Amino acid sequence: MGLPAMLIAHVGADTLAEQALKPLREIEVDLKYVNAIEGKPTGVSMITVPPDGKKGIILAGNANNIWTKEDITAVRDAIAKAPSGSVLVVDYEIAPFIVEPAINAACERDFPVILDPSPADRVEQNLFSQVTYLVPDAGEAEKLSGIKINSVDCAIQAAHHFLDRGVKNACVKLKDGGCVLINHEQTLHIPPVPVDVVDATGAGDAFAGALAVAVLEKRSLQDAACFATAAWHGEDYRGHIFWDETFVLPFLACRFPEIARSMLLYRYRRLGAAKILARQHGYKGAMFPWRSASTGREETPRFQFS
Repeated sequence: MGLPAMLIAHVGADTLAEQALKPLREIEVDLKYVNAIEGKPTGVSMITVPPDGKKGIILAGNANNIWTKEDITAVRDAIAKAPSGSVLVVDYEIAPFIVEPAINAACERDFPVILDPSPADRVEQNLFSQVTYLVPDAGEAEKLSGIKINSVDCAIQAAHHFLDRGVKNACVKLKDGGCVLINHEQTLHIPPVPVDVVDATGAGDAFAGALAVAVLEKRSLQDAACFATAAWHGEDYRGHIFWDETFVLPFLACRFPEIARSMLLYRYRRLGAAKILARQHGYKGAMFPWRSASTGREETPRFQFS
């Protein structure tokens, strides 16, 4: 989404590491805190996508599970050197004893903490009082709260369970899309975007990433929830941003100035990359993609089937 990002992780010293890191390097993610672990393979996952699009994943964390007590210092140092006003997004696909010092370091900097409690069986609920946003899916919410999530009301009940344990904002992603997001002042139900699901792979990560952007931009709770929910869904156009947004910008500036401002900031943040792309194609000025998404790179498919 055009914002600078830093990754803290472990990969193996193998060819899979470059496959994993090359796309991130191309979009200028800061990888200096990604370490290669000798003798261990890079993490891999097997993903099955049935006709309903609701994927199943078998994950082998491999090198990303190999952390030592010495790594705690490096993690704390990375967060201590992050720019003011940053947001920490963290999950439990790394060693649990690394998550706690990462959250502590973020709190020392007054950074908002977004915790994706996956996998749920690793989660340490004693850290909830330091979590700004908890974003479980329905299955994770069931495991952590003991409440079966089969309705919006049950999701709200589970979210209250998390609030009672210190979470500041609890967001439960619903099985068929949409979410409930509550704190001690508000209870919101964001219904799903009506789409034909093709593949849900990466949806949770998209939700957390979009929420982080909304928090950085200091959007309202409702706006943040809507923005993250939109990122979580996809159709043929998959929520992509199109260059022809400029045609409606005058209208939006008059009627919806916050949306117009977000659109302009997105283009401003991607200006450097757009200039580089223009030079690569032998042009002067800036060359923005026809369609772009969270990375800002060209997402237009070679063929479009609708």
